[in-house]
Amino acid sequence: TMLNMVCITGLYGGTGTDDDDPAAQMLLGPPDGLFNHRGAIMCWVFREQDPHNATTQPHKPQTPAPRSLMKFWVGVVVLLIPRLVFGGLCGHLDTEALGRMPSATQRLLVRASWTLIKPVFHLLLLVAAPALVAYFWLLAVYAIGGIILSLISTDVVLPVAFDVHKRLFGWSPPDMRRAKSQLGMYFFVPTFFALVLPVFIPLSLRLFVGEKGYLTALWHTWD
Repeated sequence: TMLNMVCITGLYGGTGTDDDDPAAQMLLGPPDGLFNHRGAIMCWVFREQDPHNATTQPHKPQTPAPRSLMKFWVGVVVLLIPRLVFGGLCGHLDTEALGRMPSATQRLLVRASWTLIKPVFHLLLLVAAPALVAYFWLLAVYAIGGIILSLISTDVVLPVAFDVHKRLFGWSPPDMRRAKSQLGMYFFVPTFFALVLPVFIPLSLRLFVGEKGYLTALWHTWD
């Protein structure tokens, strides 16, 4: 429910940018956060100018060398998990987008779920973090499947649903082309975490108790 509420808030626009919409900023933190793609650690990974250090000299982008590719994978695989776990703790509820919601009940539900459930969500991510790192390839499989389902929902199911609604009720659907990114977040995020957490939390606990065998722990969890 909390993830749905946050993603619905993102549909109303707000302070998010084109490359990091409001829902992403609320869940993962601001783009210039410590673990985020414009933060100090990621600037070191990609050898970019540190936005927090005005004395750092900008440089011209270069073709990645093998050592740079190693840093790239460190950034993608390792720093993505801390961004999921800790980045959102620095995120703020987008009050501008929230203010555009016409329903006071909906706004109250968003604030309540943000205050009460979001800390629990980050705690569950913290418990699942060891498995998220150890089985990153499985996380990638879930992500690819979620992206495919999100694209199908956004580009196939939603237009058909709007067309049927228009034929039955004579209602002209809104132009959702500008909100395609937010719609993608709305369809992807709740489904993705609803599938990932029930698998990766017990898998992480199996790693904590020292169950032997990389694939054995995965098989026992899946079974």
